[in-house]
Amino acid sequence: SKNPTLRARVLFATNPKLESNDTIEAFVKFYPEEWKDDRDFEVELRKYLAEDAEFSSVKTASDAKLERKVLMPGNNEAAHTAGYGTCHILRNWDGVPCGYALAATYVNMQTTRERLAECKDDPEAKKDYLSVLVKSLAELHVKGSGKIEGVKGRYSTLEKKFFTEQGEVITEDYQAYSRFDGASDLLIEEGSELDDVYNGEFRIGDKLNELADDYRSLVNGDGHPGNSGVDRRGGMELFDFDKLHVHLGTGLVDLGKSLKTRYTGLKMEDQLELVEEYTKEYFRSLAMEEGLEEEEELGEYVGSRLADKEMARFKRGYHQAAIYLAVKHAWLRTYVDKIEEDKRVEDVNVCLAEIREHARELDESKADRLVKAVAKRFDIGYNPAQ
Repeated sequence: SKNPTLRARVLFATNPKLESNDTIEAFVKFYPEEWKDDRDFEVELRKYLAEDAEFSSVKTASDAKLERKVLMPGNNEAAHTAGYGTCHILRNWDGVPCGYALAATYVNMQTTRERLAECKDDPEAKKDYLSVLVKSLAELHVKGSGKIEGVKGRYSTLEKKFFTEQGEVITEDYQAYSRFDGASDLLIEEGSELDDVYNGEFRIGDKLNELADDYRSLVNGDGHPGNSGVDRRGGMELFDFDKLHVHLGTGLVDLGKSLKTRYTGLKMEDQLELVEEYTKEYFRSLAMEEGLEEEEELGEYVGSRLADKEMARFKRGYHQAAIYLAVKHAWLRTYVDKIEEDKRVEDVNVCLAEIREHARELDESKADRLVKAVAKRFDIGYNPAQ
């Protein structure tokens, strides 16, 4: 695996405790010893979400250490004492042993990737499914951040991740804490042509930072279609909460990744319908966190917030987040991932297409200029006619 952890989807189809047509699936991630804290972070986060935040779309996970039994001869041939050592069979891409694990089990699970492939030629079926996903994400974003103060003194790895030494909440982007301007994590060079367009004319960094501050959310940060799915109840499940990606910020980052065209194949108008559903559910969840319960009260609360032009703001934020993610992806493909040049060029061109698609929704007159600046930043020839 190219990731710092290894992941496996293990199927057990003959468990006698289940009905004959059920399949147990175990979401398993393996870690080397130096990444054990990352394993513990996800175990704590899942427990916090499921039990403290009462978020229904995540299950608690078990931590484990892989071991092998070593029989040591005793005083006679029949007597043995058992000793244990770390299992070094599993290794990551650097050849480092991965003897620590996290596991969560599901029954009859189908990932979002699998479901979207099933309804490839049926956009309405895709939208029906993704509607459940975006509502689940809205619940995650609100509930996950609503009780975040409660992790202090109870969940050591979460406290370290989300709070400063002075006890203040950290609201930052997930990798180098760039706060979406692209400068501090080297995505965008200050004073460059890309900086002028991205942060100057489009103000993407400023606008996303404002959304992160106004609507602080617990963000998964890696919501591609392989990290969510539905179980036999039809309920949505979110799988992967990697310490590297989870952060407090704007939930539109999750939306920008989950709904992108390369994954869903949906037209922009369909994506925006789902953004509308997400926004309504977000404010509904926010109202419930504030103690409102009656449908009439919830409806009035949501209506008043949307009347304040927040729907338009969230839609624009969706485009801004999608552009930010595309620039980030182009940077990773160019400077981090170990791939051949032809593949890099192909992937960065997909990023350029995504940037152009969303930039046109923000300001069509400036869209090509932004795309050209990104292409120049990552040394890609750009022809708008292609």
